[in-house]
Amino acid sequence: MKKEKTIFSQRLRAARQRKKLTQKQLANHVGVVATTVVRWEQGKYEPDTDTITKIADLLGVTADYLIGMDGKKDPLAQLDLKKIRNDLVHKELTLNGITLEDQEQEEVRQLLTGILDRILRSSN
Repeated sequence: MKKEKTIFSQRLRAARQRKKLTQKQLANHVGVVATTVVRWEQGKYEPDTDTITKIADLLGVTADYLIGMDGKKDPLAQLDLKKIRNDLVHKELTLNGITLEDQEQEEVRQLLTGILDRILRSSN
């Protein structure tokens, strides 16, 4: 009989893939063997709380998110990245209330839109 995947196993896999880490890389970061990560993602086992905290820190999510106790989705998934990108292109950029020079605004826009475009492509 196949064991049902848990919220933890599903969220772990999704967060790991978003960070573009292999199971082996994740295992190395948290000090376990790769087969342990495979079993976590299959829903066969779950790590102890200290390991969940390490995993969450590495993947940029909260431990509560990983174990399904946050009541919400992944914080990154809640952002409307397309709207943020649109606002970035069409609004004046300031730093500490001071409007950036045109050249500075263009450089910041290019950098941030490149990052947002990469995130948007990887999430599709």
